[in-house]
Amino acid sequence: KPALLHTLNDLLYRTYRAGRDTLIVVEEGQLIEDAGIFEEIRLLLNVQTDDRFLVTVLLVGSSELRARLAGLDHVEQRIAVRCHVGPFDLAQTAAYIELLFARVRSCELRYAVSHAARRLRCGRAAAIEDAHRNVGAQP
Repeated sequence: KPALLHTLNDLLYRTYRAGRDTLIVVEEGQLIEDAGIFEEIRLLLNVQTDDRFLVTVLLVGSSELRARLAGLDHVEQRIAVRCHVGPFDLAQTAAYIELLFARVRSCELRYAVSHAARRLRCGRAAAIEDAHRNVGAQP
């Protein structure tokens, strides 16, 4: 573990000297059961120069993440910005799915998605409505 931390520190400083920023995105944060993981994420934020942090951590999750962080004062103190995205309406769900679909760079994946929609024998609008209903309007 110390070797990994040393390597990570070196990488963060090299990135900083190159004039670039480092962003670590932790998705599905509500699935983290071990509070020690949150502590390790917090420790990443200790890597800094005299005037700035060398890494930004974006901790993303459903509303259960807030409950996971409750009582972890040392972690909560390091959270600079909190944002909650509520349920999408159908139009927002459609726009979000279209955005994700447009960003798919793999022609093979686009084909797979189109093929799956054809197999389901439903149009794009019906598929979006179904997705919206199945996720309870949560993005």
